[in-house]
Amino acid sequence: MRAFTTGIARSVRSSLGRFLAIAGIVALGCGFFAGLRMCGPDMRAAADAYYDSTLLWDLRVVSTQGLGEKDLERLAQVGGVRAVAGSTSVDVMARVGSEQVAVRVATLPGEYAHGGEPDVNRLELRGGRWPSAPGECVVSADNPALPASPGDVVGVLSEAGGSGLLAVDELTVVGTVSSSAYPYTVSFGSTTLGSGTIDQYAFVAPGTFSEEAPYTEAYLTVSGASPYESGGEKYERVVGDVRSALEGEAGALAEARAEDLRSDAQAQVDDARAELEASRAAAESELSDTRSALDAAAAEIA
Repeated sequence: MRAFTTGIARSVRSSLGRFLAIAGIVALGCGFFAGLRMCGPDMRAAADAYYDSTLLWDLRVVSTQGLGEKDLERLAQVGGVRAVAGSTSVDVMARVGSEQVAVRVATLPGEYAHGGEPDVNRLELRGGRWPSAPGECVVSADNPALPASPGDVVGVLSEAGGSGLLAVDELTVVGTVSSSAYPYTVSFGSTTLGSGTIDQYAFVAPGTFSEEAPYTEAYLTVSGASPYESGGEKYERVVGDVRSALEGEAGALAEARAEDLRSDAQAQVDDARAELEASRAAAESELSDTRSALDAAAAEIA
């Protein structure tokens, strides 16, 4: 054993430069491999911390019938739901500067107009101010291919499906934001308009959508999900339980929404009928008064 050790030491001394070079290459390779192994977990941890700090939604509920305030209350009563926020959004073709692009327009949480912050999907103001009047908006600060700044005007050319949800045809940029709901700067999602990708997004002040526009989606956060890494097994288990509960209530929620719509429509019919009856009564009263006046005039002439 001593002879073996002596031989190794003699070999190292006789070719010290080569030994150090090989040792350096091995150390560099080990360090590079360790870095690659940690890159994924570190990126996931950083993303999860960002999502948690902005209270990014865990579940998204969409209804073809739209959603109302009562629907948000029903969703909040489902076991495991921590917070619910309704949002109205529409994809539009718009002119931004000299470019004609697809833009996703959504309502800005009302808390920002009063100096507060919402319980779901918080935004980071990067420049300018929050919108406060109809037609004002904040746009993404993270799209280098389509930059926008306060004072720019976004001209709305058309809405997806001709929905007519917007009450204005121009949006004035008053600020720029970052949103954890849009983590990729190359594309902000897919759409049926233009090239098929969302090139820019905008959050607008209350009153920019028409008064009759319902919520198009609801965003939910789940109790007990934030301690776990987004997308991880434990996170998916916690969120999956609430998802299953929502799916189990889907039929009842849809029927309740349909009943709300029927009730609203019936109320409008009743109001219109009452207005018609009032107008008819007024007309008959006026006609009776006119007939009485004519009869009196005829009697006087006779």
